[in-house]
Amino acid sequence: MKINKGYLLSIVFLCVVFTNLSKAKSNEYTEGYAQAIIDNYFPETSTSVHFDHKNKSLKIIVHSDIPVEEEKNLLQNRLDALQFVDTTEIFVKPKAEDKAQPARKRKVSMNEILPNGALFQAPIADPRWPAFSAAYQYHNNNNYGRSIFGLSFGENLALYRRQNDSYAWEVGLQAGLFGALDMGSTPTRLINSDYMVGVNYTYQYKNWGNFFSFYHLSSHVGDEYLISNSSINRINLSYESLNWVTSIQLGQFRPYIGLDYMVHKDPSSIKPFSFTVGVDYEGQETFIFKTARFIGGLHLHSWQENKYKATTNVRGGIQFENPVWYGRTLKFLVDYSHGPSRQGQFYIHTHDYIGLMMVVSV
Repeated sequence: MKINKGYLLSIVFLCVVFTNLSKAKSNEYTEGYAQAIIDNYFPETSTSVHFDHKNKSLKIIVHSDIPVEEEKNLLQNRLDALQFVDTTEIFVKPKAEDKAQPARKRKVSMNEILPNGALFQAPIADPRWPAFSAAYQYHNNNNYGRSIFGLSFGENLALYRRQNDSYAWEVGLQAGLFGALDMGSTPTRLINSDYMVGVNYTYQYKNWGNFFSFYHLSSHVGDEYLISNSSINRINLSYESLNWVTSIQLGQFRPYIGLDYMVHKDPSSIKPFSFTVGVDYEGQETFIFKTARFIGGLHLHSWQENKYKATTNVRGGIQFENPVWYGRTLKFLVDYSHGPSRQGQFYIHTHDYIGLMMVVSV
């Protein structure tokens, strides 16, 4: 059988073309995937990415005049987990070196549905920020028990996020349950449970963050507690509220302030205004295989109903983190609180306790 040379050359040509296209597509996919990860750690910094398909090596150049060693280490750990990359090299190049031949800055613009983590991180010492936690508290007074088990279930869930070189914003949901049980009673009785759900909008510009939310909270006193304390006058505490928290990252510290206004409340006689002031601290040095760091937080909450008498929460301990764990962290903390209680209708009582807790949050 005689084969036409023209057909043979055409087949060879097409094989070469499709092979090169496949390699190009693979390179572009890998570089794009890596760039999406890089943008999470350097959202406002120009970067260059090159993937060597043959050697499965990824080379990244970060153009920055400020120290980025911590972000570089976190990014390195994240990229090392990619199965299609054998070696990863990250170089930090000062922008001053680019003045002779300025590199074209790539405009980063990314849209994400159900992104990892959240733009606005949970305040460390806020006892009413949705998270998964378990705590033991020893109360110096006996308003509703001395040995209290505190728990919470909840999360700040980001639904949609858009970010570019200058700013980022996202829309999300918050939901949580906050409970307290008296461990000193037999059987253990539920004292109070607060249910919270809301929608939020976060805007982040460089190191300045803003968190806006509209949420509902309803408080429910435990049946066992009411039965054993028949003199208690139950209050049907429930309200819808507008909340704004703004923060600024200053190195290892993040101070923040917040304002809250109840647009609807039951009972209607309670006062609507409250505000918060606080500061978070995250240590720069890591230990235990570079997964842990020391953290601490101070949170003050003042409510008009209590004549703005502040409830003080102080927490400190160790935070464990992993860049591939969907933006969540695991915290082991010592917790101290003094002031008007944050447990539903018990706001008229002053509590004073110290305890230990474990928290998982974004």
